[in-house]
Amino acid sequence: ERVFDGTVTSITYVSRLDRILVAGIGSRERKVHKMYALDYERPAAPEVADEGPLVRAIYSPINSTVTTASVRTVRVWDATSGLLRKTYGNVTDATITAMCLDGRERRLIIGDEAGVIGIYNILNGTLIQKLESHSADICALGYCSSSKCILSASWAGRVSIHLDSGDKMRILRQIDGHATDITCMVYSIDLGLIGTACTSGALRMWEFQDVKLTASFEAHTTEVTLLAFLDEYRCFISGDFLGNLIIWTISPWKERHVPVVQFEFIVKVPPEDFTRDTPTSAALHAPTHTLYIAGSKGVVN
Repeated sequence: ERVFDGTVTSITYVSRLDRILVAGIGSRERKVHKMYALDYERPAAPEVADEGPLVRAIYSPINSTVTTASVRTVRVWDATSGLLRKTYGNVTDATITAMCLDGRERRLIIGDEAGVIGIYNILNGTLIQKLESHSADICALGYCSSSKCILSASWAGRVSIHLDSGDKMRILRQIDGHATDITCMVYSIDLGLIGTACTSGALRMWEFQDVKLTASFEAHTTEVTLLAFLDEYRCFISGDFLGNLIIWTISPWKERHVPVVQFEFIVKVPPEDFTRDTPTSAALHAPTHTLYIAGSKGVVN
């Protein structure tokens, strides 16, 4: 692209600002030097957030940002204006598969398909340290602020709980509770529970403190793709590849570990008619008693 009329004498890239600086001499007034700053505000396709599929998007109320991960790139967006603030390219050696923030929202915890987990500075994208790796793809990450622990789950069927103790990270506890690949893991600070699900459709609930198995659920017959706690109602929701959704009760309900609502995730994507979709994520807005569910076709109900 032609930036200005004249001769370019120097060009450099400022990674911290995601900016290209171009210096040169004008074609008419040869003694006048000019410098231009080119900001990278959006990817090649302006209607999307990245060139590849997004693995994770995290909203940070403290930083007023939305952080997204795609392939091996992490981008930080202004939550108010929607403008791109920072881009960290090639932060991992393998494709990113999971991501979360720490309790103070100053560090990014990223897992990849090689089983590697790294902790990164969210201000500049630099690697701070790595945790003990898993033997398979990282499928989920979580952070417990009260006990300063990092939770990680992999397709190998293992959940690891790492103590976030500064320079020396160590594994406190491990869970090997599934015979097949783990597909989902969630953690509730309020309930003190860890929820896991696998490709066979099995669900498990574990006490966080002693990783004791509290309940098993066998309602799904195919891969579980959605698992989320509904803390305010002391329930959780699960969904599978075929679009089946179930809401379950947990403690302190008198009749706990039973399904209270079962329904199908039906969406409409023009010009198609209504059809089943695979649910992938859910979020509860407790003040309005509204449950939002998103699926693989890009529709949010």
